[in-house]
Amino acid sequence: MRPRKEDALIKYKPEVLIEDTHTETTHATHFKTLHVKREQKKRIFENSFNQGYYARFFKERKQLGRGNRGSVFLCRHVLDGISLGLYAVKKIPIGNDHVCLEGILTEVFVLEGLKHENIVDYKHSWIENHQPTSFGPEIPCLFLLMEVANGGSLEDLVENRIALAPDDILLVVEQILSGLVYLHRNGFVHGDIKPSNILLSLPKNGTGMRVLLSDFDTCEESSLKSEKIGTIDFCAPELFRTPRTEPDRAQKADVWSVGLVLYSLYYRELPYKNTEDVSELEKEIRGCAGFDLDADQSLPGGVRMVLKALLEIEPRRRPSAEEALKMVQSVHRVFMTNQNQQTIENTRHRAVELVWIAEGVKVLVFALREKTRRRALFLVYSLCCDFLFYRNTKRKGLLHVLLGLYLVLSLFV
Repeated sequence: MRPRKEDALIKYKPEVLIEDTHTETTHATHFKTLHVKREQKKRIFENSFNQGYYARFFKERKQLGRGNRGSVFLCRHVLDGISLGLYAVKKIPIGNDHVCLEGILTEVFVLEGLKHENIVDYKHSWIENHQPTSFGPEIPCLFLLMEVANGGSLEDLVENRIALAPDDILLVVEQILSGLVYLHRNGFVHGDIKPSNILLSLPKNGTGMRVLLSDFDTCEESSLKSEKIGTIDFCAPELFRTPRTEPDRAQKADVWSVGLVLYSLYYRELPYKNTEDVSELEKEIRGCAGFDLDADQSLPGGVRMVLKALLEIEPRRRPSAEEALKMVQSVHRVFMTNQNQQTIENTRHRAVELVWIAEGVKVLVFALREKTRRRALFLVYSLCCDFLFYRNTKRKGLLHVLLGLYLVLSLFV
């Protein structure tokens, strides 16, 4: 039987019927052609798979974390038995669905185009059939190769209730905002800033810790008026109240999330009461009218000022990421200056105390050698007077020793 012209077009050149809607075909034939096009788009081309690449070149060591779409593993990259270093590999199940792949590749597009010291570095990606769980079948998965952060995440610090010094907290927030400013300047918002998505990279020499933004599943262009939100705990209240109508509203929501990260680092908890019940937590966030940060007198003034600005309930009054970065840098400089001055003052105190100790030893040696108790008594008394009149001293132990020595010598005068 001779094939029909329409069938030949569908089989060999489906794009002709798809793109030219004015082709003289019946309605049924046109619907069939569109259906074929959809079926073709849903499946991933066979030549896109790199089967066995993960098993050949990577030795999996442990799971680092789990995100909304996939899991991240610590792997050693090996080539012909030679170790090329440690990397993070993110496995994302996609199924044999090209549309799903396009949506997930947003993270790859963002990471590939953005290079910054505070954004995790993307290396490579590929597709292969993989068994993401021990009980499930093999399905197509997208693999993302990225730099590994050997210091874990901020979530590890919060969950283990590890306290950071205020200057370290400010340094972490400063680097978070630095990466966020770069992201916003390039027209993107992160959309899911939280402790588990903030990684720590520690150098081998122990100095110069780097803070990295990661997990760009919810990242999107700032111009989009999407209603997509990240983890509810760190979402800004305005995302639950009204649609995004202002151009920089999504960026201001990122700044709010950074404020909650700062809060959780200092207090090791969030300022909400209903953190276990998601529905109750959403109600609490919707009705949030701000936080009373003046009640805690132990909160350093600089940290309080930054928290008040980042957690401003009105988005229009909340600073941008760039303004927040300048504020944190200014507070951090003042904090470090005060800390350096305190260090200098403590060093001066210790130096003076060492001089007093040396003078006390000289007094004893003089008293024992020359047997002039009256002279020794006078010297000890003068040292006590000097210590009493020395300003801003915090150590009283040496004064007690000198006064005791004065009393002992006075018994023999």
